[in-house]
Amino acid sequence: MDEDYRAREDDDAAILAQDVADLSEKGLRVYNALWTNYEHLSKRHEALKKKVSVLQDWIIETVDQPLARHNFNEEESLADWIKSIHEEFSLVGEERRDKARREYREHLAKPHRSRLATLKSTREWITIWRDAINEARDVDLQEAKEADLWFKDLVAALRASPLESWINAYAVSQRSSAQVNTLKVGEALAAIRLAISEHPEPTKRPRVTHGAFFTAEGTEEDADSDKDTPRKEHKRKQPPKKKQRREGGDRPAECPACQRSHPLDKCFHVFPHLRPANFKISQRTTDLVRQRIDDNADGVADKIKKIKMEKDTKRMKSLRAAPIGDFLWSGTTQVPIDGYGEARIILKSGDGSPTYLTLYNVALCTALTTNLVSFSKLRKRGYWWDTKPGNNCLRRADGSYLGEVEEINGQQVLEYRTSYEPAATVRAALIAEVSSKPRQRKQHTSWTHRRPLKGDSLTWHRRLGHPGPEVLRYLTTASRGVRIKGDTPQGPQRITTVNCDACGTAKAHRLIRRAPREATARARPGDRIAIDFHPLTLGYAGYTSVCILTDRASGYSWDYYLTERSTPTLRSMIQSFLRMLEVQYSIKVKVIECDNEIIEIHTRVADDIRERGIICEPSAPNTQAQNGGAERVAAVIIEKSRAMRIAAKLPAYLWPEIMKAATYLYNRTPSLRRDRKTPYEIFHSASREPGDPTAKPDLAHLRSYGCKAFALTADTQLRRKRLQKQAPRAWIGFLIGYTSSNSFRIWNPLQKEILTMRD
Repeated sequence: MDEDYRAREDDDAAILAQDVADLSEKGLRVYNALWTNYEHLSKRHEALKKKVSVLQDWIIETVDQPLARHNFNEEESLADWIKSIHEEFSLVGEERRDKARREYREHLAKPHRSRLATLKSTREWITIWRDAINEARDVDLQEAKEADLWFKDLVAALRASPLESWINAYAVSQRSSAQVNTLKVGEALAAIRLAISEHPEPTKRPRVTHGAFFTAEGTEEDADSDKDTPRKEHKRKQPPKKKQRREGGDRPAECPACQRSHPLDKCFHVFPHLRPANFKISQRTTDLVRQRIDDNADGVADKIKKIKMEKDTKRMKSLRAAPIGDFLWSGTTQVPIDGYGEARIILKSGDGSPTYLTLYNVALCTALTTNLVSFSKLRKRGYWWDTKPGNNCLRRADGSYLGEVEEINGQQVLEYRTSYEPAATVRAALIAEVSSKPRQRKQHTSWTHRRPLKGDSLTWHRRLGHPGPEVLRYLTTASRGVRIKGDTPQGPQRITTVNCDACGTAKAHRLIRRAPREATARARPGDRIAIDFHPLTLGYAGYTSVCILTDRASGYSWDYYLTERSTPTLRSMIQSFLRMLEVQYSIKVKVIECDNEIIEIHTRVADDIRERGIICEPSAPNTQAQNGGAERVAAVIIEKSRAMRIAAKLPAYLWPEIMKAATYLYNRTPSLRRDRKTPYEIFHSASREPGDPTAKPDLAHLRSYGCKAFALTADTQLRRKRLQKQAPRAWIGFLIGYTSSNSFRIWNPLQKEILTMRD
């Protein structure tokens, strides 16, 4: 109780104190601590005010005076000044986005205009690219956000740099990460910087560049710089050289092999590839050299082996010593590995020109005289050996041609040279063959993928059946076999419904809002199917109506054409459709959305659906908008078919074939609402392995709808009437549909029939 009383007494004394002298001992200590803290904060505040004042003076001196008078007010803070300048000069919205897009694309184009010759220029280019892509990502530029887009541009740019071989290998290893958009910019930059730091600086060569790797005598440098030297040394009468010898006093070193006055590495008898054309071989000297090598006289055999090893080492890039004990098995013999590095081999391309293939982690064994390339290693990198009839070559993963494989003495050879053939000689021979040899192989044949189909934006707009304006921006990433010439038009220049007459006359409609049914967002491909019927005028083959079945999860659609809408016909159609899903995709439908026609008119059809355990969800009476999934997709397909018919100028009675083609193209057209993916990809990805490239549709076989087509006549196909050499071999028709990537539906207007033709 006494301690509490004293504490309260001290607090009361501190409250009643009028001066420092009135404070108690404890209060005085508190006062001194607070005063010290106040002085410290006051000094910091004054120092900060001085710095702010200096910064304000500097801003006033450097900023234009009229601008300073307009934006700066003495009563405002420094933050207000900076904010005022930022608001006046900062780029806003679309202006900043356009600038970022322009600078990013211009920087990507620099290596294509002027090759990055050194690692220093490559490093500087990478630094600027990092800033450009970060700015592009800040403004939400799509080509800088999706990994499969920016990584493809980065690889294409760095192929014009000293990192060409490395970036090709890195692109193959990161292909899957880029396709699923998991590759980060920071990861790619870190790998590139590491490659730059480990990559040797390229040396400038006066005559030829670095040749291929092989375990034989001679290097490109020897073949170029010393090819004339032996001829001069072996001339009998050379007064200038004799004079030089007399002045120098010492004779050149004696060759330990032939005992002539020249170095061992210039001996024509030891290294026959150095011999000039007019050199005469002495049998006596040849026998002497062979005898001295067999006897290892004066260590000549060891010296020759050392020279060969030094020259083999020069052909390797980034050579590093092998750990002690590394070896290869050659039969029952252990062959030591001298080192590891990079090597290039020269393949003959389709037109006879050289194609370079860089090999990494190559084991250097100077004891071996033949180089071996592991086919399993090539296969892991995406290369494969094409041995089909008439072919013997290496191809890339997409089937494109890489280089020739020759069969020599029963062995498959990628690059062939004689034992003493220098790299420069092979390179010169290959280059000389470019102008004389005809093209030996085609990159795209009937055994490979189709050549990517090219066309401008308007052509692809017509080929895809007049899709929406945003589709073409993502067509190349959502499909295979597509090449769009030029940049895809943006802004007011893009192909919209207004800019295309066929779209404008075909797609005019009211805007109707259709709320989706419950549980649609949780459905997987094949769970919920929407059915919609559309009656039309009498068309080709007697069809009077079309039934469109749509998968709600993916938007993938199937079309069935009916001559009548009776109960037996509908039962057969739905049973066939459900059986197709079960057999082809192992899918069992859970819910079928429909209007009241099936429930009220064709009750037997509804009973069949329920007997299979499928829920039948009809829309409310007189409320077709509630069946929005099928209604909307069917409306899009009908609009597409209408635009295709108008653009192709086809008769209206062909609407079954036109709608069939429109459905085929709709399933292969990317949609912005579906995250820029096609219904085909969403539906087929559910039943395939993640990252499977075949889940995306291949559009290389598409042509402009309604274009002229030349189809072989039946007599030509069956090889009948072969004596009638002057008879036409084809008839003129018009493309009206597709049945597969190799089969087309061709309309013959004269006979008024439609035939399926292959290729």
